[in-house]
Amino acid sequence: MSTAISSPAFEKMHLTHLPETLRLSCQRLAAEKGRLHVVDARGTCLCVLISKSELESLEQALAVLSDDDEVRAMSKSLARVAAAVEPQIARSHQCAGAVDGAAVGAVAGATTGRGRANSRN
Repeated sequence: MSTAISSPAFEKMHLTHLPETLRLSCQRLAAEKGRLHVVDARGTCLCVLISKSELESLEQALAVLSDDDEVRAMSKSLARVAAAVEPQIARSHQCAGAVDGAAVGAVAGATTGRGRANSRN
């Protein structure tokens, strides 16, 4: 059974071939988003193991952020939300033309339907 997909940098391995500790960590990561940092004897992080869903979320975020039209649309949505909440904030965003990363993430979730657009405390 070959473990390589197309390159030595991208391998595929059956879960049963992993040591039990790593197998249990993989199963936990598959069930919930999280990360496993693999470190050497000095504590230097050598690699990070993440779940498939975490990888897909990161890939999606990169795709959205690399799409200039999508980022502009999110910026406009953010300005509309800010105008409804605080007109002063909307004016400063329009003048500066800047949107911070957290705001982009919030609007991205709201515009794609994947975030918590209507979360209430």
